Amino acid sequence: MISIQNYFRYWRFLFLFIFFLSGSLFSEPVVPKKGIVLVSERPEWVTEFRVDDEEMRQLFKRMLLQWTGESDSVRAWRSLGIKQGEVVGIKINSAGGSVIASRHSLIEEISVQLLQAGAKEVVVWDKYQEEMSRSGYRPGESKSYRLESVIPGAGFTEELFYVNEYLGSLIWGDLLFKKKIVKEDLLKMAEKAASEKGLESVPSEDQLSNKSYFTTLLTKRCQKIVNLASFIDHDTLGIWGCNSSLAISSVDNTRRFTNLSNAGDPAVSEILDRDLFRKKVVLHVMDGMVAQFAGGPEFTPHFAKPLGLLMMGQDPVAIDTLVLEQIQKGRKIFKVVSVNDQARHLISCASAGLGEGDLKKIKIIRAY
Repeated sequence: MISIQNYFRYWRFLFLFIFFLSGSLFSEPVVPKKGIVLVSERPEWVTEFRVDDEEMRQLFKRMLLQWTGESDSVRAWRSLGIKQGEVVGIKINSAGGSVIASRHSLIEEISVQLLQAGAKEVVVWDKYQEEMSRSGYRPGESKSYRLESVIPGAGFTEELFYVNEYLGSLIWGDLLFKKKIVKEDLLKMAEKAASEKGLESVPSEDQLSNKSYFTTLLTKRCQKIVNLASFIDHDTLGIWGCNSSLAISSVDNTRRFTNLSNAGDPAVSEILDRDLFRKKVVLHVMDGMVAQFAGGPEFTPHFAKPLGLLMMGQDPVAIDTLVLEQIQKGRKIFKVVSVNDQARHLISCASAGLGEGDLKKIKIIRAY
């Protein structure tokens, strides 16, 4: 017979067990705030394209707490979906050199906070090792994060790919690229195939593919992603923002998307419109401390201006739409032709439900 004391002890244990489950297994997923962007403008912090690093770190801390409504950074990141023991990737922008690229001070601050929030490891990454090196990122530069590139480095996975009707000529770094075969080698291989009947067809000099494979950093390595973008235009995509830089950097065989004929549309929206990004990307940060209005994505100083701008949110389309509006205004001042429809990938992103693309519906919150 169960005693009254044991009876209450049993029900207390059962209550606590159910309460634990309700806070973990059955907790509601983090719902991104659509159409809302937190904005700070501190142009006085930028002198001759150099940024006050400590001021920027403190600003990010305040903005993160304001965005989440939490009292400290640990609670803030956990409210965004960061869990104990996860590997978190920080996708940076290394295009444009050290002046425009994601700032080391900001990366360091975010990495430290993520580790404090329980992340097992922080991986800072971009697509090309060469661009990362040119922008001053060096392996072992920080104890808070690990630097990795996709090409060469992490590479791509065969299990997940995006198909687009445009055929792309494969180059070194693409998953299916094979070292170019000269005609003499083709002849020898054909003769060998004919004599041994070991090959069904003669290899082709052309290496074309309609597939773009996703990087292993997204598919296997990182459970969550923080996306850092830079305020910079792009010669064919209109803007190298939160959407285009993340999409193009996450897959191979992308030269077919970055041309004036299609301007990344609909490729950018179709690449991003999947759970791989919807469930993993927890925050977008736009760095406009130094903004560039033309000549991008390479740094072109005579089209650049110190804005001291920092944007934060969970709606990449809203952020890029605000940036595009400023790029258009800036190009008028610099007497450069309008971007026109080169940034039409943003319209497709909005149509796919990836964010708000209507300026009238975007709510701007000013940072404290």
